[in-house]
Amino acid sequence: MLQNAKKYHDFAVQAGQSGAKIVVFPEYGLFGPVLRSRNDTRFYAEALPRTGSCADPESEDVSPTLSTLLLAANTSGAVIVFHMAESVGSKLYSAQVAISPDGCVLGKYHKYHLYGEASVFDQPLRPEVVSFDTKFGIRFAMFICFDIMFGAPESV
Repeated sequence: MLQNAKKYHDFAVQAGQSGAKIVVFPEYGLFGPVLRSRNDTRFYAEALPRTGSCADPESEDVSPTLSTLLLAANTSGAVIVFHMAESVGSKLYSAQVAISPDGCVLGKYHKYHLYGEASVFDQPLRPEVVSFDTKFGIRFAMFICFDIMFGAPESV
């Protein structure tokens, strides 16, 4: 996962140098389609900062993968959006995270419509409606993959 995060860093820096203000990476891009069981998911899952909080990439509380992604946002000057497996207590969520260049979590979304993933991820209790505002004046909404197949990402 760290190896892929380093590639994300390089891509984000290149995009930032080309004037990109936001860089969005695909679902499963960090760890690939390797999740066959909850044990697999737990191996890749990380506790992520809550929305609105900021993280220091040098902190011991920040994983090497998240540290690399925080540095990618900072170095590129762009908002970075990526997919991770998130552990919240005993729950494991398919999470999309947006990080600002100053290391703050702008938004975090948990996938609701799990397409063949119910054996490896938990479904949130209710669908989430998540959006975030950027310093460049655009509001973005968040959803992951199969969620788009429904009338609205938050529909049941």
